[in-house]
Amino acid sequence: MEIKVSRLYYRIGIVVILAFAVTVVIILKTSRPNGQTDGAAVMAESLLTQQIPVDSLIEEPEPAETVARAVERPPSLGKDVLAMINGEEVTLATLNQEFDALPPQAKEYFKEDKAG
Repeated sequence: MEIKVSRLYYRIGIVVILAFAVTVVIILKTSRPNGQTDGAAVMAESLLTQQIPVDSLIEEPEPAETVARAVERPPSLGKDVLAMINGEEVTLATLNQEFDALPPQAKEYFKEDKAG
């Protein structure tokens, strides 16, 4: 019986100590000497009250030639060219040549691959 009572007092003591620690932390966080506040609050207040000139938010339109260069179409590929990779043309003949050089296991993997 005494063991159960001592365990009860132990648990109550732990709860009281934790409640006291939480209270002390809350009091220390909310009260600052000499009206000081934490850095995050000062930064948030300065950002909210900062005035930004409207002129700095308006962007100048780009010249028409810059826009035209950005929209230029890539050069069209030749009739036999399948793709252009790092400036090198890949034709159907080179693709077939590379495929024929693959080991049989790799060829089996692409055996039923459909176009598109």
